[in-house]
Amino acid sequence: MRYNAELPTEVIEVLNIFKDFVFKYVIRDVETQRIEYKGQRIITEMFQIFETDPERLLPRNTANRWRNAPTKVKTDYLRLYGGDVRCLCTKGVSSTIDVSKR
Repeated sequence: MRYNAELPTEVIEVLNIFKDFVFKYVIRDVETQRIEYKGQRIITEMFQIFETDPERLLPRNTANRWRNAPTKVKTDYLRLYGGDVRCLCTKGVSSTIDVSKR
């Protein structure tokens, strides 16, 4: 890089205070955590339904592609529904969705 922009020390301090505030009072808020947990459950349930009976909720063309798709493609598809889907399936379905690190 030719140019490096730097923030003044005072601005960095204020930014860090703001980040700490948002993390403590928004991201770690009980209600926010409940919503995140519900979202994780919904995505996991969607994956289970799509795996066992893709025709139930997916258009025919998508269901056909779903059956033959590798896991990475399936999790990318579900990512469109929201959240950051890291891994939804191994043996059985275990969810490690992380939406708090955006």
